[in-house]
Amino acid sequence: MKQTPVCPGCYAPVEPSAVDCPLCGLEFEKPIFRAPPTVQMKARGRMRWIWVLAGVPVILGCSGFLSVLVLAVNVQMSDSEELLGSIETLPWSITAGFFLGGLLVARVSKGSTIIEPALSGMLSSAGVVLMMGVARPSQILIWAALSIPLALLAAVGAFLGELMQKRSKKRKFPGGRR
Repeated sequence: MKQTPVCPGCYAPVEPSAVDCPLCGLEFEKPIFRAPPTVQMKARGRMRWIWVLAGVPVILGCSGFLSVLVLAVNVQMSDSEELLGSIETLPWSITAGFFLGGLLVARVSKGSTIIEPALSGMLSSAGVVLMMGVARPSQILIWAALSIPLALLAAVGAFLGELMQKRSKKRKFPGGRR
């Protein structure tokens, strides 16, 4: 039976020359070459719920920050203090916040974490639907319809964040694997 190199922390399969785990991010000197098969199977595809929970405030925070920024810029640029035109731009700033939040969560978290920001996006979009439903009950169906694309934008941001993370790991070890 061929021995597979695995991470000493989570027992995920790694390359023999690996210095860190692509799943959990643990840095090690050398992988171990045996693991119990049941533990090895559990390590694959393990989702980190902490990143789902951390992603919700990050996504909502990015959306809130961009919304306030857009409102402030629109009020400063307009002659009147009327916010009606500014409120119409809120969906765009919220969607940009979902994308940016998903990108940030995936970039900062260790390992392969595209699903976690997508779940965070779903939870955050449910929160946005509830908040907008309270603020503007006549538009709750519009926001409910937007909840799935918002979650998908978080997943797209997460995908790009993962690509950024992988590229930065390759630069971290210039003499290592390519």
